[in-house]
Amino acid sequence: ALFHYKPAKYPSRITLMVPEESRVLSLDPDLGWRKLTTAGVDVHHVPGNHESVVKSPNVNVVGDVMRHCLAKSTPAKR
Repeated sequence: ALFHYKPAKYPSRITLMVPEESRVLSLDPDLGWRKLTTAGVDVHHVPGNHESVVKSPNVNVVGDVMRHCLAKSTPAKR
């Protein structure tokens, strides 16, 4: 199933957080996610690596990025 699965294109923008220490692992800035959307990818570089990005103090930056992204995507209250 893994080799035959073809995901449908996502119709909205994708928000991708890339740990700084992982950036050197790929020359592709969006790590291939652009192929899975019709609307583009917003890439945010956050401190840490795959494991430390969810630990303090790095997780605070991840939270700030998430809050910023959610605020941009949420319509303002009237």
